[in-house]
Amino acid sequence: MKTNSSNHVLMYIKKIKIYSWKSLVQFFAMGFIMVFLGLTTSCEGNERYFRPNLPEKLCCIGILDDDTINYRNYYVDLEDKRSNLRFLSFEKSIQSEYLSDLQDSMRMFSFKIFTLNKEVYSYHSVKTIKNLLYFEVPDTIKFVSGETYYLTAQENNSKEISAQSTVPNAPPDISLISIKKEIMSTIPLNCYHPFDTAYSGIFNISIKNTKEQNQFYAIIVYGKGIFYPFPNPIPYSGPTDFFIRESNTIGFYSELQELKIRHHACIDNEQGSEISPAKAYYFCGNQSPDDNFNLTISIPFHNSYSPIVWLESIRIKLLSLPQELYEYEKDVYTYYRNKDDPFSEPINLEGNVKNGNGVFAICKSSSLLLPLDFH
Repeated sequence: MKTNSSNHVLMYIKKIKIYSWKSLVQFFAMGFIMVFLGLTTSCEGNERYFRPNLPEKLCCIGILDDDTINYRNYYVDLEDKRSNLRFLSFEKSIQSEYLSDLQDSMRMFSFKIFTLNKEVYSYHSVKTIKNLLYFEVPDTIKFVSGETYYLTAQENNSKEISAQSTVPNAPPDISLISIKKEIMSTIPLNCYHPFDTAYSGIFNISIKNTKEQNQFYAIIVYGKGIFYPFPNPIPYSGPTDFFIRESNTIGFYSELQELKIRHHACIDNEQGSEISPAKAYYFCGNQSPDDNFNLTISIPFHNSYSPIVWLESIRIKLLSLPQELYEYEKDVYTYYRNKDDPFSEPINLEGNVKNGNGVFAICKSSSLLLPLDFH
């Protein structure tokens, strides 16, 4: 049995423990505050904290198709949109702290495309430029399957970049199996829109599987028709939205950096339009054991978003890709798929541009043109 004196001793010991614990917590709290204040005052002071200088690098996106057919959209200003794959874009990575450099980032810029035997094309700017976007490679230049083409580019204040691409063989032809038109539901915009019924063109196609190693493909769909039907019809000719409804091979969608689509949109509660990136469907020739790739393509139109109200024709294009472009687009797809997942692994966009960023690739293509009368 405990005496009164022993109880007083126990209570005293408990008080010491309580006070010691409180003191310990206060000590660490004050220490953390002091360390935090010390760090912030030593880094910031009265001036902004700038991260260490990073080396400036040239960036390049060049996806060239040997096809020279003009798919440009007649409605959209060419400053905003390109509809075929004959373009090179260059710019320089700039630290956001130095905004003045954005307007004159590239000085004495030049680039050239060549083979081991000859120079194919060269460009040189004697003036300072912000960037060189959507530079059109002349239609007269033809790219030969099996030939390796080299790209170099440089400017005064950054390292020369280089890349190479071996042109793949032309892809197989596309065979049409069936066409039909389906009625689809539509969701009205929050502003005036004249359509209460949306449609979709359904196209079943087949592509021979050559079963060669390292065969990589992409599908793009171009549409031709009417963008706005009234008061005066406005034509549209360019990339359009599409979806792979069924396929016997696994693939993925990814933005094709050089292509843009103009969509209907509701802007300030009024009917307007906006430009969005076009997507392609990518797949690998080794991933299907069948003799043919069979795909069902759905193309929406006459709704509140798609660029075409009346669909007059479509062109389904099949691109044969170098492996470096396929891998680059797969990285882009993985990035967008995981970007909102805090537990996903970081994605490196592994292009083929040395001493810089981006990708340079030359493709071959085949296409299937289908005249339609979908109103």
